[in-house]
Amino acid sequence: MDRIIKFRAWDKDSEKFIDWSDDADTLHFNGNWELETDTSFGKDIVVMQFTGLTDKNGKEIYYSDLVKAPNGKIKEVIWEYTYLEELDRHCKDVEVVGNIYEQK
Repeated sequence: MDRIIKFRAWDKDSEKFIDWSDDADTLHFNGNWELETDTSFGKDIVVMQFTGLTDKNGKEIYYSDLVKAPNGKIKEVIWEYTYLEELDRHCKDVEVVGNIYEQK
């Protein structure tokens, strides 16, 4: 199975998602696995990886997203193998309703 590897980043300083549409905007990890940027983004950046799954509306599901189950419960998407297997089986029944950074 092919899996798409994608990321998005939350800038805690500006409290916004970083728009990587500008080619000048780059993020990279240094030798200590710390995130660095050569742009005007803040220094406190959180990177979230795409799970490879979409919700019932076709919206991409990223780690740290909040998804709503058919029973109304809202859960955070986390990296845990058994949790991801469960999400994979039921992703067409859940809906992304936000993420832990924008939902304060």
